[in-house]
Amino acid sequence: MFARQFGMAGSTDRVMTANEPWKTNVKGRFYFEITSQSGIMLPVTQDKNDIFRDPAAPFVFGEIVKRLRVRGYDVSDPRQGKGCFVSRASFPRLALDLMLMIERQNGVAKFRFWGLPRRRLFRNATPSPSDLMDWEAMCDVVQVILEQELKVAALRRMSHHEAFGR
Repeated sequence: MFARQFGMAGSTDRVMTANEPWKTNVKGRFYFEITSQSGIMLPVTQDKNDIFRDPAAPFVFGEIVKRLRVRGYDVSDPRQGKGCFVSRASFPRLALDLMLMIERQNGVAKFRFWGLPRRRLFRNATPSPSDLMDWEAMCDVVQVILEQELKVAALRRMSHHEAFGR
């Protein structure tokens, strides 16, 4: 249902649920801020009441996607979902729904970026250890992009369990 809300569910995909190993093994959730000291000029929204159409989100997401593609990752163009911006990263046996949300507080843009795995029908029931390693490697690249190239502030990276305690 979650994936259908965001227009990401295909006829042969389903979102993984329950006690999956990725929830503890993959640190694929990023929380970060972009301030005026980051050196990135973010577009500003015209309507301060429309938090779901902040133009900074597609800009930042586009930068992340562009830099992942340069490094050889198969990532779709980001697009507006319901309440966030979405994209898909594809690996040989695994697809990830990537999402980015933004919230502005006191002149600071606070972002949440994460991926949720989806498995293709008639494939392995859970991601293999090599799938998890591929995903973790992509997360390492995202961390480098955020820290060294976009120079974001207050970067935190954690697993699903660390973020939600379950």
